[in-house]
Amino acid sequence: MSLFQKSQVSGRTLLLVSALAVPLLVLAVWFFFFFNRGLAFSNDQFSFKTPPGWHYLNLEESGLEKLIVVKVYQNNPDITFHVSTKLALNSINLADLPKELKATFEKEVQKFEELGIGFQKIDDQDALRYEYRYQATGSDGKVFLTHQEMFIVQVGAQVFYLVGQAADADYKTARPKVSRIINSFRFK
Repeated sequence: MSLFQKSQVSGRTLLLVSALAVPLLVLAVWFFFFFNRGLAFSNDQFSFKTPPGWHYLNLEESGLEKLIVVKVYQNNPDITFHVSTKLALNSINLADLPKELKATFEKEVQKFEELGIGFQKIDDQDALRYEYRYQATGSDGKVFLTHQEMFIVQVGAQVFYLVGQAADADYKTARPKVSRIINSFRFK
């Protein structure tokens, strides 16, 4: 086989490989972006996005539809994020809330421990960040220490409770994911 014939065979092989590689590359990019997206929740009051791998919890099956607007979760480790709302007749004082929250939690749950209090902006709204842990019982009946980070925001007459939760041992992994959701939060 002459050098010219080898070059023609190599050229055809390269063309064939290129013809197959381009669609495979496009498919791989589409697959990555399609399946590597998180959830995007939106209603008439707020919206947020989750990191990839999160799912909606069916609130009707869990009996939470009257208490919670939306709840999302991720497995391995188990992390949840939910939003509750309440109508407030008056403006709430975020600075006074930690004392009230602590008193309520100490009455309602076992082994309550306040971990941190802070203030921040969520979508340009003032928010209280209240971090705590307590002893909880899972749906399987096992007792564990749960770690929660609650953000309380008042927008007009509506008070929003944004809560990230995981087992205490997993919250170090959960924190950046909860922060990502909080940073994406928008009020309407």
